[in-house]
Amino acid sequence: MEIYIEHRKRLARVARFAPAKRDPTLLLSRNAFLRVAFTLILSLLLPLTLFMFAWKAAVFPRWSSRLLFVAFAASVMQVAIPHRRLFWGRLKKALSLGVVLVGAGLITGLGTPRRSFDLFRADLANQWLVERDLTDPNLQLANLKGADLHGALLETPTSVAP
Repeated sequence: MEIYIEHRKRLARVARFAPAKRDPTLLLSRNAFLRVAFTLILSLLLPLTLFMFAWKAAVFPRWSSRLLFVAFAASVMQVAIPHRRLFWGRLKKALSLGVVLVGAGLITGLGTPRRSFDLFRADLANQWLVERDLTDPNLQLANLKGADLHGALLETPTSVAP
């Protein structure tokens, strides 16, 4: 750490004698299009990443609803953070409680997201898969030679006819 502090001091002395010119760059504050694009990209990046993790975890029923709730809450808070002045104090507490209630209501109303295991061409040779919940797997061209599937759930859920 001391090396960096000393280096910074030396650079500050050099900068006093030879002022550096700024490199030509696009400043976000001067270009409305870049400002809007930058804001959209950064504000959508976290929620999209979290929702992708929640979708990937949807093969595990215990994790999917929790990760979906975290993705929903983080997305709402991502919108609230730039407006700190509005959402401070009592409104912050009300917003947090509202996010919890709406998120829990959505997950309860829509149900836990579930997707099947995609085990296409998976090498599961000699794997211990006893009593695993692999409901509705895609096992096309999968190598199951020597795999122990005793008690594993491999069935496709039955659909209810209208």
